[in-house]
Amino acid sequence: MPNTIMRLMHYVLRIFIANFVGVYFDNILVYSLVVHEHLHHLRTVFETLKNVTLFVHKEQCVLRMNNVNFFSLVLSDKEAQADHEKVKVRRD
Repeated sequence: MPNTIMRLMHYVLRIFIANFVGVYFDNILVYSLVVHEHLHHLRTVFETLKNVTLFVHKEQCVLRMNNVNFFSLVLSDKEAQADHEKVKVRRD
């Protein structure tokens, strides 16, 4: 089932991936350099999901973060680096 969800998300959002979207299973990361661009990207992703009858759970959304943990990475407006807590757990 997880592979099916991931394939679906990649198919639906394929034109945005690596431009302003990252997808891991059912987690969608929308990234932008400036706020007005970010709002446009969010609207685009939400409309695309809605067009194929996929919806976002509002309670699971986190918006306008400067730093975010995503798939064992800590992403910021300056850099991406490994999540040291997850790397430590894997080493131990």
